[in-house]
Amino acid sequence: MKKTVVSVHKEEELSKAKDYAEQLLQGIIAKLKEVDSHIDKFAIDWTVDRMPATTEI
Repeated sequence: MKKTVVSVHKEEELSKAKDYAEQLLQGIIAKLKEVDSHIDKFAIDWTVDRMPATTEI
């Protein structure tokens, strides 16, 4: 099956998007305590421990 320029471009963009998403997630995981601290600071009458984890994408 021949690939068109458009399909190759879409594959490249998808790959870049996946790489970017992975970088974001790694950054969040690396700074999770800091992120949770900010949430605790600004969440009125809630703590991170009381908030449900997100399980759906």
